[in-house]
Amino acid sequence: MKNYREILIQFAVRILVAIPLFIFGWYLIASARGGWSAATQLFFAMGCFLGFAIIIAPPLVRLFAEPAGSLHYPTIEPDRPQPVYSIPESKRREGLYEEAISEYEKIAKDFPDEVKPYIEIIDIAVFDLNDPARGESVLKKGLSSVKNDDDRDLLKIMHKTVTSNSK
Repeated sequence: MKNYREILIQFAVRILVAIPLFIFGWYLIASARGGWSAATQLFFAMGCFLGFAIIIAPPLVRLFAEPAGSLHYPTIEPDRPQPVYSIPESKRREGLYEEAISEYEKIAKDFPDEVKPYIEIIDIAVFDLNDPARGESVLKKGLSSVKNDDDRDLLKIMHKTVTSNSK
């Protein structure tokens, strides 16, 4: 979507370059007289039209193809790898709480600024394992690891919410 300006600018520049070629081709066709003797002039005129089409084709194709292409290949790409939460979530659903915690700890180690692994470990420790002390130690570890103040505040709020709901 943000590339439309760039595409239209490229199209405008290319059309300015291609218009003289189109006009010259049109002149050659309009001035062609004499049957077969004008055949070379007409072929040259067609070559001018073909050159015009080749010059303006790339931005036109991009203009029409970009919306369709973005459906299959979105242009939004993360600037770094994203954590995969599906493994620990499935372990938790299966009742394998220690394995889920282990997987969340791996994510927390690989992505130290992520707050979600700590929140999930606290949730598992307090609700599933009924171990609020472990939740408290995860809170302290998370607060020392997470650098963003808003994420720290979120971690504190979530810990408070989880521990108050478990009572």
